[in-house]
Amino acid sequence: MKHVIGIDVGTNSVKVILIANGQILEQASSAFSPDLPEDGWVEQGPDVWWKAVKEAVLALLAAYPGADVAALACAGQMHSSVFLDKDGNSIRKAILWSDTRTTKQVENIKRIVGEDNLLKYVQNQALEGFTAPKILWLRDN
Repeated sequence: MKHVIGIDVGTNSVKVILIANGQILEQASSAFSPDLPEDGWVEQGPDVWWKAVKEAVLALLAAYPGADVAALACAGQMHSSVFLDKDGNSIRKAILWSDTRTTKQVENIKRIVGEDNLLKYVQNQALEGFTAPKILWLRDN
């Protein structure tokens, strides 16, 4: 029987499940905490996520030895931004979806582009947790 491992990288933990024939056979998790270096800042190192993924998957497979894993299904934090160099290495901790340091950049986007134009052209607002303001914050800082 073929198995699928589901991996969810969240803000406070990695959760994994082992599935076969649509049934959850086993589950495991590995917890961690975000870094809060300044008021409104929420960061995590991608290495923390990778370590937690490895711990949780190893625990899952130890609890269900002999699993014939055919696929992985992965999900992660929406709007958390990992910035990479030209070689694919992280250049800083990820700025998470709940980080609010980009208020100035959001205000500038709204002033320059206009809220109506944002909705017209990109079908979305500019918000502190979104990627574009984080890119601008990184450029500015």
